[in-house]
Formats: sequence, C-alpha cells, structure tokens
Amino acid sequence: MSADQKKEWRDGYAKNEFNQYVSDKISFHRSLIDARNEECKRKVYDLDKLPKADIVIIFYNEAWSTLLRTVHSILDRTPPVLLNQIILVNDFSKYNYLYEPLRRYFKKMKKVLIVNSKKRIGLIKARLLGTKHCTADVIIFLDSHCECTKGWIEPLLYHLSKNKKAVVAPEIDVIDLNNFEYQYHQVDDIQVGGFTWNLEFDWHYLPANQKREVKSSLDMIRTPTIAGGLFAVNREYFRHIGLYDQGMDIWGGENLEISFRVWMCGGSLEQSQCSRVGHVFRENSPYGSETAGSVVTRNLLRMAMVWMDEYKEIYLEAHPSERSMDIGNITDRLELRKRLKCKSFKWYLTNVYPELFVPTEALKRGYVSDVCKKRNKNKKNFLKIWPCHYHGGNQIFYLSKTGEIRRNVKCLDSSNTEELLFIKCHSMRGNQFWEYKNVSCGDSAAGDVCRRLIVVMMLTMMMMMTMMMMMTTIMMMIDPYLFDILPCQSIV
Repeated sequence: MSADQKKEWRDGYAKNEFNQYVSDKISFHRSLIDARNEECKRKVYDLDKLPKADIVIIFYNEAWSTLLRTVHSILDRTPPVLLNQIILVNDFSKYNYLYEPLRRYFKKMKKVLIVNSKKRIGLIKARLLGTKHCTADVIIFLDSHCECTKGWIEPLLYHLSKNKKAVVAPEIDVIDLNNFEYQYHQVDDIQVGGFTWNLEFDWHYLPANQKREVKSSLDMIRTPTIAGGLFAVNREYFRHIGLYDQGMDIWGGENLEISFRVWMCGGSLEQSQCSRVGHVFRENSPYGSETAGSVVTRNLLRMAMVWMDEYKEIYLEAHPSERSMDIGNITDRLELRKRLKCKSFKWYLTNVYPELFVPTEALKRGYVSDVCKKRNKNKKNFLKIWPCHYHGGNQIFYLSKTGEIRRNVKCLDSSNTEELLFIKCHSMRGNQFWEYKNVSCGDSAAGDVCRRLIVVMMLTMMMMMTMMMMMTTIMMMIDPYLFDILPCQSIV
C-alpha cells in the first residue's frame, strides 16, 4: 500500500470502527451465498397474500459504501410487490455526502424516501421519526451496515400474517469488520438472545429442551430477547404496545425494554431460521461520548424501574452508585404497563427464560476473600485481585445450585493449575464445580472462622489405545502455608 492508501485505511477505521477502505472497493450489488437450508429454499410463498413492508434504516455518519450496499441488497433481493418503501432517516450526520449527493443518488428510486432530522436525536427517537412516515402493514427495522440475502423477507412477513402479536427477527450472520467477508453459521448452531444481570444483551445457544421442540427449519424459534437492530413488527401492534420509550436517549437498552414488554404484555419474540441478514458487528462505538456509559445507564435504569419489579435490585446491588441517578419521569410507561395488563417479571423468568441464572436463587452470596496469591492483572479472563471493600458491586459472587461460583455468565474455573480463570459458564460441572464447607482459614486478619471453598477437580484420562475413559473426582483442600499455588478463598 502507498502512503496515501495507508492513510485512507487508517482514517476509515477511525471514522467507522470497520475497514471502510475494503468496503469501498466492494460492489453495491455483490453476490452473496444462499445460506438457507434446502427446506427453506423449497418453501414457496403466495406473495399476493403477504403484507407489504416499510423498511426503516437510521444512519449517522455512515460510510457511503455500507449504506448503499444495505439499500441495494434490499432492492435486489426483495420482491417489489412486498416492498412499500425504504425510509432512510439521517440523524443529523456531519458529512456532506450524506445530504445532497445522497438525495441525487436516490432521486430516481421512487421507493426510497430520505428523512433528515433537524438535530441529533439518537437511534431511538430517529426510529420513532421514521415510523411516522410508515404506511404499510409491517415495519422492518434494519441497521445501516447490513446485507439482506435471497429470500430474507418472505418468512418474516408470512409469520406476521399469521401472528400479529409477534415481533420477528432474522437469523443474523456476521459480516467481518476487517475484510467484509460474509460469514454465515450453520442451522444447527442457532443462537437466541438473552441478557446478563448487568443488563447487557448476549447470545446463547438454543437450550436442549427447546431444540427438541423444533421439528422443521420452517418453525419459528422463541427467543427471550432480540438484538434490537433487525426486526419486523406489525405497525398497528407496534403502536398498541407503546412503540419505543421516548424518555430513553440516543441508544442502549431499548432492545431489552421492548423484549421484556412484548413478552410480558401478551406478545412473543421469535426468530426465523429461513431469513438470513448479514450485519457488521463493531467492537467499539465510533460515536464517542454520545454513547457514553451515563446515557446507556440511564436508559437501563428506566427499563429496570418499569419492567423488572423486585429483580431490579439484583442490578442495583451490583451498581449501588446508580440508585440516585435521575431517570426522568416514567409515569407514562408505568401506566402503559397497567393498561396492557402485563404480567410480572417473575412470570417472564419462569416461562420465557427459565434457563437464566437468577442470583437471588443462589445457595450463597458474598465475597471471595482472604486471597493468598498475587495474579497477573494483564491476562485476559484472569481475576483481578483487590482488597475487599464490602460495598457490594462487582465484588459480589454467587454459589449457584449447581455448584458454580459465578457472576452473570462467567464462572470461576480451576482448569489452570497455577491461577484461577474467570470464564463463561459451561454448565458441565468439572473444573467449575465447587463445594461449600465451614473450615478455618488460619490466622486471618479478622481471626474469625471463615467459610472455605474446596474445589472438586474432575480429572479425565483418555486411553487412546483402548478408547476408555476414566474419570476420577479428587477433593483437595489446599493449605496456603504449604503451597503458593491457589488462593485461600472464603465467602462471607
């Protein structure tokens, strides 16, 4: 690369948090693999019986190539009879090319409408602005760096024609942010949306009991939450359930809010196995302080106060300083919940997301203390050791019913013999199984009897010649005065 090309490459990353240099060299009409399985490909839809859709795309400082590739992927792979219009909402972008040049580009495309916001209002309010221009029966929200594949829209519209109270999402594939390769996953690797008790969206594999219920690739998959960037909803139903919370700012938490609201108020969230849309997942936000933690935190608190009932205390216990944050007036959202006769958050956890670990149901909770060994703080997935402050927050750990010491989706793991790992829980016991006993930790600073955790290490020996496996369970209590390997741990 020349010096000018390297500068262009660096500038593209700086502005977008993805490789704009590569994106700009890819056709707006590039071919994509049809990642659907054969059953999905064979399905024939009567297009005359499907509802039309308006597609709302919000953009702010979006790269020209990713925005246009998103729009053309829709136009190229959506039957014209199903597409009412594409509504592009410009959220007060800073770059001139997203105004007059964009208008000229789409001038002859009658199904593309550009709406310019007069000030920066953020994703949530921009989507509400776009919704005001919708006239079709169905609204589909997409991000501005997506690519739709063949047959993407028909399954979504078909299901909404059968169930107007559903909010449906496609299977979301990854478009690599570095080389823009379209990376599709296999149908057997279906993941659905969830959340952690830090109120962060996450993905997890379809639970085994739910997977057994799926008989066909045409079946919709129930999901506890949606990512929020890509989904379809009946326009009148969307209004009925309260659109978005207009008290939320910019971006963050709106996907969990609508997820809880839909399930608790009589609707459902579902994924189509036959609809595939690619999305560029960025590791960092390119918008700086506009999406800073305080904005997202305020949104999350509004959501928790309205929808999570007593379970909001789990979040607040881990974030005690946020109790006093001003979240604005939530009276209208509480009245909406009452008017819609929505169920409790406990109902949601029991009936929609029973596989979620709930800290209040843990056997024990407290601090892992009396640490006897220093650790490398620079290593990923290793615990950072600090003095106990006994103010809750991120020093609280839980001992689950299945013997895990965990916080949210991460568990203490003894697979490394020199240092403890803190990695994603796998629910297979083994190196993540701990037993709780009362023992003395020796001469601690407090001089009290502490409760010490004994790790039960499951050792597996593979005999390659005989294909036999032996599993031995060893219980070992580690004396910190004899060995400087693992810490003495206690929960108080």
